[in-house]
Amino acid sequence: MVHQWKVRTTLQDYMDNSVDVSHLYNLHSRTFKSAHSHGVEIDGPILTHRMSQKYNLSSLAAGKLVLEDGSVTTIYYGPAYDVSFYWTEGKLKLGLLTIFTGTPIDNEYLDIAIFYSVKKVLPFPLSLILNKMLKQDVLETFEQDVSILENKKDIHNPPLYQDDGPVRQSRSWAGQFYS
Repeated sequence: MVHQWKVRTTLQDYMDNSVDVSHLYNLHSRTFKSAHSHGVEIDGPILTHRMSQKYNLSSLAAGKLVLEDGSVTTIYYGPAYDVSFYWTEGKLKLGLLTIFTGTPIDNEYLDIAIFYSVKKVLPFPLSLILNKMLKQDVLETFEQDVSILENKKDIHNPPLYQDDGPVRQSRSWAGQFYS
């Protein structure tokens, strides 16, 4: 587990944050240089979102050991449970798995937990160092989202731009889970 939070937000805002592609490189610029959605596939209660990203890897990208270009596939099993597979290319193919859970506590709060695993591509102790770096990055990246989630205004039909990602499609899909 990376961490667990009690966040004053709705399940829909939590889901919107997850598919909002433009916020990745605007808010989380320490991690992402750019991101592009390749759309979603919907199969009943499962939504799959594929993206390409440019990671801000700085020193890791030196010598083309790890390229900054990467991809992520996120599979949502309902609006409150998602599994993401991140990977990069290069001589070392970094791989990261994250699981996010958003469990409603009441009408105002979600219990949000993040779990992660890193593909072992380096010998010990370098893999341990990489693991700690990625865990810290996952933690800090989501903590940047918490204050936004807790202060977001509820707008039923917000203005959206193409670069924002598949927010409308995910809202339509998530509607099947609400009464």
